[in-house]
Amino acid sequence: MLNLSYVITSSADFYGTLDKVVDGLNCAGFSSKDYRVKDTASEDVESPVETAAQIDMPIFPTETDDIPEVDISVLKAKIEASIQNIEDTPSDKSIE
Repeated sequence: MLNLSYVITSSADFYGTLDKVVDGLNCAGFSSKDYRVKDTASEDVESPVETAAQIDMPIFPTETDDIPEVDISVLKAKIEASIQNIEDTPSDKSIE
């Protein structure tokens, strides 16, 4: 489906095409007295502005939640084992 504005502007008989569009609109019930009404919803309406609450941030560290310590060496070993497992797994290309 072509864009209507493209069809109208690229037509060899521009005014004839434009007349056909106007005739089609007239047949659909539009008249020459029809016009676009100003959109009242787009008017600037002042809406209440919400103010953000000030959050007090402590300057000095406070007590933190009990977060378990992470043993980096164990984590590194698990990642390396996963990588080795992936490398040892035969790929689909070798099945061909």
